[in-house]
Amino acid sequence: MQIVKHHERQGQGSRLVKENRCYICKRTEAEVHEFLIPNLDETTERYNSDIANLESKLQNKKDSLKSYLDDIIRSTENSNLYFRISTALFDIDYFKKIAPKAQELIKMSKDFPKCSTLSDIRIKILELRKEIEDDQIYERNRKLNLENNVGKNSIWYSDNCYYRHVESYHDKNKIQIGNEEIEEILESLEKLSNERNTHLQSLEHKTEFIKKLKHHKISRGMIDIQNIVDKEPGVESVMISSKEEHQESYKTPITLPVCVICHSLVLHESTSPL
Repeated sequence: MQIVKHHERQGQGSRLVKENRCYICKRTEAEVHEFLIPNLDETTERYNSDIANLESKLQNKKDSLKSYLDDIIRSTENSNLYFRISTALFDIDYFKKIAPKAQELIKMSKDFPKCSTLSDIRIKILELRKEIEDDQIYERNRKLNLENNVGKNSIWYSDNCYYRHVESYHDKNKIQIGNEEIEEILESLEKLSNERNTHLQSLEHKTEFIKKLKHHKISRGMIDIQNIVDKEPGVESVMISSKEEHQESYKTPITLPVCVICHSLVLHESTSPL
């Protein structure tokens, strides 16, 4: 082990005390502040990126639902759909041949109990498609439902990739369409937007809080100075008459400065700010 002279140890100790460097990462308190404060901007950018990704995903879901209904409407445009639903159900394989998308229309029939023919169902789909031409209908419906304490999912039910109101809260005569995946994205967007707003409102406070952060001190038991001195030749030992007194006199706690970053990563027994 290299022996450090007494005056060299004093010089090192004074520099450590003066700069108050973390024992683990060697950062000063000022350097810790400079490291942490930019993370606040990174948090803002992360919120912005996550929200942008959800908005893109939301638009894709809306477009996909429109495309799905457009395909049914386009494929059945010149088909003879004036057959009763019960008749089509009796021989669905035959009707799939003479009326493209007949199976999709039959599946939707349970959502329109007042419809008696495949043509009636197609008319309902046209109404639905017209309604969702406005992309913002999902957001407005959801907001209205929450404002009227209807709930987010209580009036939605699923079938065949599309979702519609069983009964519109604000207009019982109007068919409304939604989508469970769209609802989930809207909920996530609302949550993220609220979190971002809270984050932005508290930026100044967080910055000031970081600027006031101090290093912690960690105590790691006791160290016996006499045992170490005995092993180092050429270093004076203080003679104590009693062995018991000798051991007690030379035990001292190990207390090290640790920054808030390293403090959160390492196991420690007792801590307090320096």
